[in-house]
Amino acid sequence: MDTREFVLSQLPPAPARVLEVGTGGEGALALELDGAGYEMMAIDPAAPQDEGIFRRIKLEELDADELFHAVVAVRVLHHVTDLAPALDRIRDHLRPGGVLVLEEIGWDLLDEPTAEWLYEEQAEVPASLEDFRREWEDEHVGLHGYEAMREELDGRFRERFFSWEPFLYRYLEDRVTGESLERGLIEADAIRAIGWRYVGEPL
Repeated sequence: MDTREFVLSQLPPAPARVLEVGTGGEGALALELDGAGYEMMAIDPAAPQDEGIFRRIKLEELDADELFHAVVAVRVLHHVTDLAPALDRIRDHLRPGGVLVLEEIGWDLLDEPTAEWLYEEQAEVPASLEDFRREWEDEHVGLHGYEAMREELDGRFRERFFSWEPFLYRYLEDRVTGESLERGLIEADAIRAIGWRYVGEPL
């Protein structure tokens, strides 16, 4: 299932109040959830300027008394500079029984067979696999890896759902075929999944 379907499958029924953290410049997911009947607030310093569901603020600028039935973050957590206090704030903004819904990547999980597959599948590639690995590392310097994120999550949330997911197809020209191919190779244990989905409840 795609991101929208996954998020909808994990949210309480509409019109629950939902916060999306890191909505990005287009806010597509927030708009879809709003259209599905949820009471949305979507925050990001680069959020759309439209009034309504969007706020151009950081998580730490959100009023402490704003409470939600669910918080959603899609490929945001690994970018957060101060991860522990950010997760504290997310937990504190959840109503009793609320859920945190994440779609994330473990960029640091890219092993040799997976890197080689991605290198060979791209239309434009660096001169060598070693150059490709070096560029991958450089692109992710300073970002949180999988274990770091899980450690902070496990200290604050009880896992309700977890799955490994394809992610690298997003780097390929034909995403539809690429996702199917990547999923098949993951299921055959030929390459490693670095995408993951998580749903947790505050401890």
